[in-house]
Amino acid sequence: EYFTLLHCDDAYEPDYLTSMIELMDKYPTAAIGHCCVSIISEFDEVKFSVIDSYKEVNFFPTEVLARSIVDEFNTLLRGSYINCPSVIYRSSLAKKVGKFSSELHQTLDWDYWFRVLIGGYHIVGLRQRLFRYRRHSSNASVINSKNLKRYSEELGTFTWAADQGLAKEKDISRGKAGLENIVLYELVVSLSRNDIALSEQKIEFLESVLCAPEYKVRLLKCVQHIGQWGAKVILRLFQIYIRFWVIFAPAKKYL
Repeated sequence: EYFTLLHCDDAYEPDYLTSMIELMDKYPTAAIGHCCVSIISEFDEVKFSVIDSYKEVNFFPTEVLARSIVDEFNTLLRGSYINCPSVIYRSSLAKKVGKFSSELHQTLDWDYWFRVLIGGYHIVGLRQRLFRYRRHSSNASVINSKNLKRYSEELGTFTWAADQGLAKEKDISRGKAGLENIVLYELVVSLSRNDIALSEQKIEFLESVLCAPEYKVRLLKCVQHIGQWGAKVILRLFQIYIRFWVIFAPAKKYL
């Protein structure tokens, strides 16, 4: 009735299966269910992740997520916040949605979530951390960021989804800004590692492909001039900000 796709370097928490099946049984029109994750290192140590913490606070306002199809579609336009290997699939509906795209390498999951919704099925989620996701230097997202393939695919998937008739103008704008901010953040990461060539490629991508606002391009070029140590300071300050946001943002959402 259900199936999951486990990556070879990740792990389920002991109560994953019970909790996810209960969730899916409660929402019979849901094709997929997902949960929050704990990020672990190569050495099985739980570690703080800026990106994952941002996604969790920004997209998980309640313990259980069960948005309407249109609301979920427009939320996903702002970014793919669903951790792919945490997902459980309802076999009967997954067969109707079809297979993952064989043409995509980085965004095949994001593309699939949109197709679930376009097919008229729901997506539900749990805020519980029921899955351990390993981040390391050999992750596909890390490799594809180095040759900019990841960004090109993200832009292509976003553009395709925005043309499907469910998108709202405000969420299209927020989604495009989100793509720009991903490149901005990861450019600072590249500079903190003293990878000047990659940072220049990201500026070019932002300017010529994403056609980002001029102020963002100028900001990137200013960041490029501050050098490796300056970039490390910016990253550290941003991490501190996200940590405080993780603590205080949920309280605001529940008020």
